[in-house]
Amino acid sequence: MASLEDRTQGIANFKITTRINEGITSFNVSYKTPLKPSAFTTGQQLNITLYDVASPGQTTILGGRIQRIKRNKKDANKIYEISGRNDAYFLVKNGFALDGSLTSTTTFTANEMLETILADEPIEIGGGTPSLDDNELFHTNKNINKGYSGIWSTKKKAIDSLFKLYAQAVGANRIRWYIDNENKLRWFETGKRRGNIINIYTEGNDLTPSFEVDENAENIVNDLAGYGCDDSSIKSHQSNGASIARFGLQVGDNITDSSIKTQADMDARVSSELEQKAWPSYTATLTLKKYYDIEVGQQVYFKDDPDYPDILFTCTQKEITGNPADITTTLSFSTDESAIAPPTDTDVTKAIVSDAITNTKTNLVS
Repeated sequence: MASLEDRTQGIANFKITTRINEGITSFNVSYKTPLKPSAFTTGQQLNITLYDVASPGQTTILGGRIQRIKRNKKDANKIYEISGRNDAYFLVKNGFALDGSLTSTTTFTANEMLETILADEPIEIGGGTPSLDDNELFHTNKNINKGYSGIWSTKKKAIDSLFKLYAQAVGANRIRWYIDNENKLRWFETGKRRGNIINIYTEGNDLTPSFEVDENAENIVNDLAGYGCDDSSIKSHQSNGASIARFGLQVGDNITDSSIKTQADMDARVSSELEQKAWPSYTATLTLKKYYDIEVGQQVYFKDDPDYPDILFTCTQKEITGNPADITTTLSFSTDESAIAPPTDTDVTKAIVSDAITNTKTNLVS
């Protein structure tokens, strides 16, 4: 397996973006000093090393596979640019099918089905919150409650469907998932405090040249109805009086979800969405003049900000730009659940840097 550690001095620039809606790691590197034609080949795997300024001595190792190489025929076919993705790419490349008509009596746990979906893929189950209850059983007859079967064009969509069904079964909020730096699938329940919440301090720090917060009340919804599998009986209509008093009546588009088969699940779904949408959402953008590692999905407080110290944000995007000698990390955060889970199958990028990045002590986290 190749490494980029001996090929960093000639890097002209790179751009790295990690979004929460996908776990795919893609990378693109341009070289100001071209490499010999044999330096890389497509299909070749790479080790990518990242150094976190907030944790001197700690590194993050990513694995990637080269998928494209740009060469210049006018310059002895030398390599000017490489790009590729990690093995999580196969989750949006390969489909998944589970035939309920042939296995209608089969029961399974959510963990067992995740293992089945991830079979033949180099991705492990890493865990999350809530822990998946192995006493909660599902089956392959999708026509009744807790049924799961069908044909999905991608394994990502199959995993989305499984977590949606699990959340309904246990009465949880929406569950979002991602692939971490170690190629492990992890998940979290939206709208809940979870794990270790990071406190970020932005005042008096030369490494944080920019910090912006946007309060958005353009998409308020304070009156909402939902319809389940039988829209004549499984339905719910709720409103938020306090929000209506402040922002006026703002009716949302009806929720229509045939997978919801009980009144309790429908009530919970409408209540959860109304709670999220009845009040302004906040987004924040923090720029750092070094590489700073944080997982998408991580919850944070901006504790030294006088206006937002008690608002809980979730990291939705991480973008790294520059070259090995001059790194900028831009982190995006949001309180909006729709921003935490964008709907499209966008390829995401993570990182390609090297040990040319110097560790620097900061007071970013407590």
